[in-house]
Amino acid sequence: SYGTLDLNGRAEVLLGQFERRYQQELLGGESNSEGETPLNRPWWDLGNVVGQAGAQSSAKLLQSPEQEQQVATKFAPYPWRLTRKSFVQAAKDSLERLEQPSLAIAQAHWSTKNYLPQQESAVWEGLADCYDAGLAQSVGVSNYGPKQLLRVSQRMQEREVPLATAQIQYSLMTYEVATQMNEACEEAQC
Repeated sequence: SYGTLDLNGRAEVLLGQFERRYQQELLGGESNSEGETPLNRPWWDLGNVVGQAGAQSSAKLLQSPEQEQQVATKFAPYPWRLTRKSFVQAAKDSLERLEQPSLAIAQAHWSTKNYLPQQESAVWEGLADCYDAGLAQSVGVSNYGPKQLLRVSQRMQEREVPLATAQIQYSLMTYEVATQMNEACEEAQC
């Protein structure tokens, strides 16, 4: 997870704690007839808000595939992940912490081409291995330029792995690069 170096990899746990605290504030700290509070109930359990009939219909709605929780994560390549297997292990560890069966998207946080070019293939193969192992439904990249995006796209096509996203920094200062990325995304079909 980005920006969590000082959190010792506990970002997912802390996110869950934040979510429960937010729910408790939202519901005013109330508990239901079973003594459940927002802190020990899933976030989608709306029993206190809409009543038991509403909660049951909400639970049925949330069982449909369209309403399942979708989780994406970014993997920082260097210095933590030097091999393709380290990406697979990171995905497994993240899914265990999140208590999820798979990631919607597994993203490489940045390209290593400019400072550790020999690692770039491990990044790409690691992401593809996550997909092949069923740990991710698709893959993506972040902070890649147009040339690297087209290269990774070609490799993912060769491995028949869907490249779903290319996240970029976007501002008035980077507008020209963003335009180039839009063209590359169209060509890469992501």
